Amino acid sequence: LALFVLWAVLFGIAASALGYKLSRFLPAFALVYVVSLVLYFLGQWDQASHYNLEPPLVALVLKRTLLRGETPAFVMEMPLYKVPSIRTVLGRMFDSGWAFVRRAGTLILAAASELLTLEPGDVIATGTPDGVGLPRGEFLHPGDLVEMEVADFGRLSNPVVAESE
Repeated sequence: LALFVLWAVLFGIAASALGYKLSRFLPAFALVYVVSLVLYFLGQWDQASHYNLEPPLVALVLKRTLLRGETPAFVMEMPLYKVPSIRTVLGRMFDSGWAFVRRAGTLILAAASELLTLEPGDVIATGTPDGVGLPRGEFLHPGDLVEMEVADFGRLSNPVVAESE
């Protein structure tokens, strides 16, 4: 009972601040409160909890009490659907991919500059982690040459040397 009075006072203050008449609000609040208590206790019933019967029960009680009468038609205006053009799809894919490469490149450069001393002309090449060639048995050996080329820019060649101990 104390909880009902507390909520009635709080919602009554809010309703009067919004301009609703308390003589119309309080009976409706009491009805909703009693119905919610009934539904709460019905919800404790194992079958109601198992089959999630609370929402249909609430809808049924509201339809039979507060929402009596003819149900208005539900009308929702949908925008026209237009099939996107190939140019739009490819353009968005390119923009998204380029944005990812820029973010990833920025993070790689930031991490490299924190960990290493970068000098003008240094090239940062991301590679593969250790053990990638293991399934195929392909490994780099001392004397192999690793080459990287950027079209219209230049070529970088690095010989593989044995680790010094």
